[in-house]
Amino acid sequence: MAKRIFIWIGSALYCATAAAGALPPEFRALLQEFSPAPKSLFIAESCESYPTNLPIGGAAQLEQDFVQGLETGFRCLLGLSDMGPLGAAHVEQAYVLKFVLEQFRPLRVSCGFHSQFWNALSTAPGVPMTYLTGKPQYPEIQLYLQNIHANQRGELPALLFHEMLHWTGLTHPSGSMRSHKPDLVNLYEMCCFGSKDIYGRRSLAMERARTQACGFLKSTHKGTWGEQETLLVDQILEVYKLF
Repeated sequence: MAKRIFIWIGSALYCATAAAGALPPEFRALLQEFSPAPKSLFIAESCESYPTNLPIGGAAQLEQDFVQGLETGFRCLLGLSDMGPLGAAHVEQAYVLKFVLEQFRPLRVSCGFHSQFWNALSTAPGVPMTYLTGKPQYPEIQLYLQNIHANQRGELPALLFHEMLHWTGLTHPSGSMRSHKPDLVNLYEMCCFGSKDIYGRRSLAMERARTQACGFLKSTHKGTWGEQETLLVDQILEVYKLF
């Protein structure tokens, strides 16, 4: 109960600064802890070959993408992005992520070379990841560099924020749960970032899908979620795979 009250109070305090269009001071202070981040964020030596088709490459580029993804994601959840307010539940989600980032240190990013299925994986509290050969610590993100090089579309900050959301306990619903629970992680990524090419551009189809994703997030507080909503969200997220 105490944590919920703390988060709610934080959300209420945020509302006083939203009109100014700036991140609340406590979020700005948190971002500053990660750049540079020798203690707050541990980047493994295995990430030295992190995409070199970007301006810096290596750990410095990864640190920059981590902060950029976090800032863009926070602005979106707090209702400060170009998509406007998403609702109180999503403001609370921002404070949940902030709590995780502050309480569990160091945050870790490690890199592997290839995965058959994923560009990245991350740990969630209380969720065993037995399918991994090396068990990640919590909170940790594992990036698979060959996959990222092959699929790089200017989306690496979005990918990192996606994985950070799993640290809060959000998962991708599967099986029968898909008809009762929205895939908030993918919807957040779609709404907050969309899909961009290497020049930072979005197609008209992507912009429409992004607007639809944000619309679903704005309506989730109504508690109506069923097969029709699941099919529509699947159609929206399918656009993401085309770019």
